[in-house]
Amino acid sequence: MPDALGQDPLKTFKGMRLELAALIGRLRSVADELESAELRNAAAALEQRVNEDVFRVMVLGEFNCGKSTLVNALLGERVLPAFARPCTAVICEVGYGQERRAVLYPRDGSPSFELPIEELAEHITIDDEEAETLQNRYKLAEITWPLPLCADGVQLTDSPGTNEDSIREAVTNGYLARADAVVYVVSALAPFGKSERTYLENHVLPLGHSDIFFLVTRIDQAPAEERADVIEVVRKRVGRVGEELQGRDGTRLYPVVGSLLFPVDGKGALEGRLAQDAEMVQRSGLAEFEESLRGFLTSKKGRVKLAGPSSDLRTRLWKARALVHDREALYDQDLAGIVTRYDAQKIRLDLLDDKRAVILGKLENDIRSLERTAEDAFRRRLAELAEKCPAWAEEAETQGRIESVFKAKSQGEALAAELTTILTDRLRAELLRWQSGELLPMLTGQLGPVEQELAAAVADFLEVVQQVRAAITGGEAGPAVEFAETLAETGSAFGDALPSQAGRTAAMSLSAIVLTQLGVLVAAALLSFTPLGLFTAMFGAGAMQRAFHVDRINSQVRRQVGEAYAAQIRELLPDAARTAGVGVGDRLRAWARTTGEGLAAQTATVREQVEATIEDKKAGEARVAGQRERMRRLLAEVDAIEFERGGLAERINRS
Repeated sequence: MPDALGQDPLKTFKGMRLELAALIGRLRSVADELESAELRNAAAALEQRVNEDVFRVMVLGEFNCGKSTLVNALLGERVLPAFARPCTAVICEVGYGQERRAVLYPRDGSPSFELPIEELAEHITIDDEEAETLQNRYKLAEITWPLPLCADGVQLTDSPGTNEDSIREAVTNGYLARADAVVYVVSALAPFGKSERTYLENHVLPLGHSDIFFLVTRIDQAPAEERADVIEVVRKRVGRVGEELQGRDGTRLYPVVGSLLFPVDGKGALEGRLAQDAEMVQRSGLAEFEESLRGFLTSKKGRVKLAGPSSDLRTRLWKARALVHDREALYDQDLAGIVTRYDAQKIRLDLLDDKRAVILGKLENDIRSLERTAEDAFRRRLAELAEKCPAWAEEAETQGRIESVFKAKSQGEALAAELTTILTDRLRAELLRWQSGELLPMLTGQLGPVEQELAAAVADFLEVVQQVRAAITGGEAGPAVEFAETLAETGSAFGDALPSQAGRTAAMSLSAIVLTQLGVLVAAALLSFTPLGLFTAMFGAGAMQRAFHVDRINSQVRRQVGEAYAAQIRELLPDAARTAGVGVGDRLRAWARTTGEGLAAQTATVREQVEATIEDKKAGEARVAGQRERMRRLLAEVDAIEFERGGLAERINRS
């Protein structure tokens, strides 16, 4: 949909991305001529980051709400299977490709294989009720399709139903954290129930997704006079999502959602697209949603996707300019003087390598301390919540209950299963509230001194590098750099975990990490706790037969389920707490490794540039003259790239 200037926002974004990629490619050519491995690797990584970046749109919703029909309507073809029976645990990714093709990835790790897209449905669709209890053989279906929406850099991901427990962990851990936009589909025939609210509160909001697109499908199946009321009901229910999740100060942990709500006739939209009937598509409500989605992706997400690499390119150009000036300064000196000064500075370069090891060692100790903090806090909180489980079970409002002593076993098993679900939801909610209100502020506070010490150590390291360069070239040491620029210069992503880096916070990054571990814990608890086994034990001990009165039986069942659930938490507690701590540490270690590699590249660059100059000097004046001309040309190219980058950055900021 064109904007006010008659331009398609996604195509505008794509054009600016191509411009940025071309500028980065020119920087890579400069790096090749300078023979700088550091700059070459940085440019290649930046180029890959820009070229591979896509808009990831995650489509969520409960089984049979119309998700796949909606995606098909967006694509304009019947690409995904859309049946009245579920596709168990298979996530479908739709991306751009000239040829229509489908690739399936087996769950057991065996090689992926391509198949005709017409055969996709039979591989990922359940055939009968008995098979619904089995896990699908495939974890992912990757579909390519030559459609304009995907060509503009959009990747659509259609997930299985969110009310299928077996896929919750895969959806949350593998896809939601990387999504740029979340589309939650609600059926007008069952307008946003408790399970949908619980899923959003437990899995979506904690990952920072506040701008959620809600699509009310099958609105055409509701009576015309009731449609406005249905939409209003959904709007009110969605507006209450997260209202009970509050921090210690009583404020909401997450912003109010629901402003982006669109009634859509998915089937009518698909039929309109297939018939190329623009008026029919417009009546379906799909066009209004598409326009809003495009605007969101290009204005809010697109700016971030381009502004970050553009800023990084500016830092790399600064580095390239410094390298050119160093080489020019060295070419003005005699060979003997260069060799003498270089030999005198080798010991300082070796000491810098030792200093890098000290920085990383200190960082490793800090990470271990953070791991212990997370593990201990997680262990204490789980123990506290385990104590509350019996009371939660007794006070829980359930639909089922034991009505007859003679049906106590079957009705009791159903009651236990319902209580298990209630306890799991309560446990998730309590953990998420504690995580956001107490754990993350605690970890963020502990990261503060780490950030300050790392900033000082890295800045000091780079200052010495500047001094070494100046001592060899005969110039002046460059000015000190700010911590954010320091991290960018070393290529570190550790700053993403620290406050005030690129607008992100430690809490946001750590939230995603800890949330993953909570998902693992809850999934393990659900797999291990079996109400049927509990009832077998209860009947074997004669407890149920001695109760006689149904009220006493109901009370006893609730107490037994609560105590069994608490016992299960205590059993899992050590491993779960340890997993949470290790998860936090592993992520930070990856950032620390990147920092170490960036610091190592600083000293390596000094060595390779000086040694390259010495080789040129030894080759004679003709070669040096040629290199001087090359440096002048490279400097002009760097200035030209920066001039064009500046103009592009202004357009990105205005987009």
